[in-house]
Amino acid sequence: MSSSSDLEQQVATALRRVTPVAAAPAVDRGGAPDLAAAIQRRMASQRARGADAFYAKFASARSLADQTFSRRRVQLKGLKDQLRDLQSQLRESLTLQSCKEWKYRIATEPMSEATATNERLRSWVADFRDKRNKGAAIVFEQLQAVESLEANSNEDAEMAEKVPKAVLWYNKFLGFRVIGGERGVKFVFDKIDPQRPEKEYSFRVSPRSQFIDSDPHVKDIDELAKDLDLNEHLFEFVRMAREKFQSPFMNGNQQFLYSFYDNVTKYHT
Repeated sequence: MSSSSDLEQQVATALRRVTPVAAAPAVDRGGAPDLAAAIQRRMASQRARGADAFYAKFASARSLADQTFSRRRVQLKGLKDQLRDLQSQLRESLTLQSCKEWKYRIATEPMSEATATNERLRSWVADFRDKRNKGAAIVFEQLQAVESLEANSNEDAEMAEKVPKAVLWYNKFLGFRVIGGERGVKFVFDKIDPQRPEKEYSFRVSPRSQFIDSDPHVKDIDELAKDLDLNEHLFEFVRMAREKFQSPFMNGNQQFLYSFYDNVTKYHT
């Protein structure tokens, strides 16, 4: 429609430019007016023929423009129909894509949950194995401790069986006995003085294995107790204390002392 309006405006402008020539006044110049009239008639005829040709071309151009417009309108309608079809196909594609995504989420969510559950189970199994290994290590250590205690208990039982025999032997042959009391443990010896075998010599040790005193007092016995750790060397201190008590009565007879030392070492070990 816009192209037809433009064409009509151009035609109207062209017609306005074609203005009729005014008739010239008749001049009596001997045949000149007839010539002018003939020229005017010829010009009018040419204008008429030009106008007819112009209108014919205008009509043809307008018809061609109308045909082109109609064809373009049909093409535009076809394009609109294609666009609507494409929009419909796009909506269908989007709907199908949404359905696929929804189905994919439905299918993958259980898999994700199963994967997370498997990871939790693996973590629980690893923790259980770690705790089991730690428990097994603790049980193994406890078993070793129990075995060690059993071994020590057996040794203590054997020692407990030997101690009464050793005490009886010490008491019978060496005059040695141990007396417990509130002030500590008293170690008593007799058979020290060959002239008076029944005379007792003793020293006392506190419950914390600290030397208290001796009866009778013996020179350097306090320093001897300080030098020795009575917790670990009590039997050695007993032997050396007896030597201290017995030293004034030795008179060169050392066989009795050596016999005592050998027997003490034997029963102590």
